[in-house]
Amino acid sequence: MDSHRSNSIRALTSSKTQHWCTPLHLSKAILEVLGEIDLDPCSNKYSLIPALTYWFEENGEQTFSLRWSFAKTIYCNPPFSPALLQDKFVMKCIKEKKGKEILILLPVRTGTGRWQQQVFKKYDAICYFKGRVNFDLQGIKTKSSTVQTCMVYLGNRPKRFKKIFSKFGYTELKNKNKPIV
Repeated sequence: MDSHRSNSIRALTSSKTQHWCTPLHLSKAILEVLGEIDLDPCSNKYSLIPALTYWFEENGEQTFSLRWSFAKTIYCNPPFSPALLQDKFVMKCIKEKKGKEILILLPVRTGTGRWQQQVFKKYDAICYFKGRVNFDLQGIKTKSSTVQTCMVYLGNRPKRFKKIFSKFGYTELKNKNKPIV
């Protein structure tokens, strides 16, 4: 195994990199749900997401001051750490939700404030992936990630999302009639 590949695999299992690229099979499903992707605010040079507009995740805080209003479809795979930065991306997606379709790839951390105060209260549909996602890491196909992940859908076509994503794991629509405690 060459040293570049060895270092990339080591980075994956130790979480020393934030370039956890969405794998091709999920990229295809994302396109099937959203059609054209207007904005990917967390892209990187290795990304497989064919967004019309993309910003590199290294822009960090600057991304939140940029206007997202032009985008009707957004795909967001925020850095998995630091958690505070990920929280900001989730809050920005929720803030931008009205009149848009947004997909967010997140680690499943249901005990956190983000999940209890933001995700559980705001999602329209969610898919908890069977097993762990095999991310692409800096252009190299990897083994599974170190955390369980899910895809959160915000938008007005949750049944379409469920139809497409149910092949990847348990997928649920938010019950709009059931109050969340």
